[in-house]
Amino acid sequence: MQSELLESEKIRAARAAVQLVPEDATLAIGSGSTAHHAIKALAARFPGGGGLRCVASSRRSEEIARRFSLQVITLEEVERFDLMIDGADEVAPNLTLIKGGGGALFREKLLARMSNQLVIMVDHSKLVRRLGERSPLPVEVVPFAVPYVARELQRRALLPTLRMSSSTTVEGEPLPFVTDNGNHVLDCRVPTEVLDEKSWDEELRSTPGVVETGLFVGMAQLVEVGLPDGRVEELRPREAVRRPTAISVLEQALGEGSRSAPNPATPRKRAEKKERAPRLGRRRKASAATTP
Repeated sequence: MQSELLESEKIRAARAAVQLVPEDATLAIGSGSTAHHAIKALAARFPGGGGLRCVASSRRSEEIARRFSLQVITLEEVERFDLMIDGADEVAPNLTLIKGGGGALFREKLLARMSNQLVIMVDHSKLVRRLGERSPLPVEVVPFAVPYVARELQRRALLPTLRMSSSTTVEGEPLPFVTDNGNHVLDCRVPTEVLDEKSWDEELRSTPGVVETGLFVGMAQLVEVGLPDGRVEELRPREAVRRPTAISVLEQALGEGSRSAPNPATPRKRAEKKERAPRLGRRRKASAATTP
């Protein structure tokens, strides 16, 4: 039952994010179940593709996009994306993210850096008080360098674990997970306190053999959060002083908001919000805020 509720929250968040996509947009699409819900919502909103041009961050997302008649193009055909829509494994109060649970962290971060706006779609369970609270931090590594990188991460008290796949050798031994780029993934425990997330990410990426980390710092301009009561709440970094932070939204989702949320502003249903014009042009009302 709980999984069905969370899936419903993902669908509402995905439909809300799709309302931000203008016609004839050049769009980057992420990976994972929430991104796949967004692909379906895009196909419903833009029958026949509607002039959209898409690049997906994984082969799986690309297959689903083609199945729903979206025009999939190559990266060579794009200089910048109007926006990117993607899910996340964790969202911290400052909207720093952990991504890469599906193994597409390098491609996801590359496309996010090429996008004018990164819109994240999550259910409320992805909101955390600190990074690493529920999910490990993925680090994509060149296969040859895995032993060296694992030792370096161990020295930093990250306790790396090589991600394994469901495939096995002829002897029945599990094989390492392989990304779409042909690399391996080390899943790491996040230290209790990361004082400077950007410097920490840069330090990890400077380790020889590391391709990318799943730490997304200062990249999300908007997070659409599906809540248990049927609402979709927006989180924006610049509006933290005026709107509920990720923590207060999490507390309200858990029924604790009245006791501990310091911000007097309360979330409102999308239908009650005034229409405004974001960076991508005039925003349409998100009819997806109602339960599907």
